[in-house]
Parts: sequence; structure tokens; C-alpha cells
Amino acid sequence: MERAERIRIRGKEGVAWGRTIGSPTPRSSGIGIGKVIIRGLRPSDEAAVRWISCETAFMGEPISEIFDCLDLVADLLTYYYIHFEPESCFVAEDEAKGEVVGYILGAVDTRRAGRIMASRVYPRILWRIISGRYRLGRRELAYGLRLLGSALRGEIPKPDLDRYPAHLHINVLKGYRGKGIGTRLMVRFLEYLRERGAGGVHLVTTNMHREALPFYERMGFQIQRRVRTRVWEGMGIISGRVENLLLVRSLA
Repeated sequence: MERAERIRIRGKEGVAWGRTIGSPTPRSSGIGIGKVIIRGLRPSDEAAVRWISCETAFMGEPISEIFDCLDLVADLLTYYYIHFEPESCFVAEDEAKGEVVGYILGAVDTRRAGRIMASRVYPRILWRIISGRYRLGRRELAYGLRLLGSALRGEIPKPDLDRYPAHLHINVLKGYRGKGIGTRLMVRFLEYLRERGAGGVHLVTTNMHREALPFYERMGFQIQRRVRTRVWEGMGIISGRVENLLLVRSLA
């Protein structure tokens, strides 16, 4: 890994300080897109991957709409994959600009990933919360309580890990969507899973992520379960019924 340095990550609302590899490259609008290559994750990609995770975490939109501490968001979304299973991660790079513009982060064995998250990642995050490494405000605390309530109510659908042991997270920056990059990332990841002997893969999204659902369907995923979630009720951000969706695909 390269030397870590402290960087400033700006969102639409608020500022968060985070510890990442290098510093985030200024994001282009996608105008004048050059050749985009798909390759394995490198240690030097960490800052870009963390940045993209925050730019796309709110149903494809910036998470800064509802969250101020972007460093916490990036740790929750990317830390395990970058530091404990980088071989299962791939990025899309605009070769002409030298910028990472999308990624797919995954785990071959979700049970193993869960054990590592519980023993290594969550304790690290908890320590950073207790020691004040994250700048947490009212929005973070309120959202955290909503997520806890959602988990206790069983609103997060659980997959059959015997049939669908692998999982993934995929995101592409806005200016690069609709150009086949997500498809190329997914095809490479599914090939990798087959090489590793995974029998199936799953992911969780929401019915509000309307741009992504047709893509998942084209890639062979099927909605296996829908569970209504009350996380967003009363926040004035999303109107209508929100459902967490469990999507699965067999690789047999």
C-alpha cells in the first residue's frame, strides 16, 4: 500500500475528513471519454473507489444528500473489499485520463466475508467512532438508529448462502453510465466467480434504484424477495413505498 494521507472529501452538504490512499482525482463529467479498460483492483485505486462509493451510495446518487461523514460511509462500503479481498474486485479506468470511473467489489464467500467484517472491520469502525476519528452529527446518528430499527424488524432480506454464496456491489460514475461499462464489469466478475467455483451470486438493492434494475435483469439476475423498509419514512426524501430487493443469479 502507498503512504496514507489525510484528505478532504466534499459532498453537496457538509465536509468529512477521511484517511485514504493518496487523494481523489478530480472527477470529469465524462465528456471526451477515452478507451475504458477493465482491470483488477490496485492499492493505488483506494481513494478513487472510496470517492465513487460516496458519489453513488444513495441509489446511484451522492450520499451527501443524507449523510455528512463520508469517511464512515466509505469505510462501511469499501474497507473489507479493498483490504481483505482485493482479488475479487475490478475497476473500470478511463485510460486516457488515468481515472477510475467505476468498480465492482465482491466476495466469493459471503459467510467468510461476514466473519471478517464482524471480527476486523466493525471493531475498527466502532473504535474510530468512540475515539472521535469520524465527525458524526445529528444526521448520522438519526440514520444509524433508523438502520438499527430496520435490521431488528427484519427488513433486510437474507439470501440462501448455500445456493448463492457470493455477493457484489457495482457502481459507475454518472457521466460514464449507459456506455456498457457496467456490463463489462459484471461479465468479468461473473467469469471470475465461475473460475473460483462459486455456484451463485446475490445482491441487495431497492425498488427505487430504477436505473439499475433493468441492468440487473439483463445480466441474468432475478428478484427473489421483496421486503418493505421503513428506513426512509418521515424523512421527506423519498415518497412512496420503498422495498429492499434480494436479487440472485445461479452460476451453475
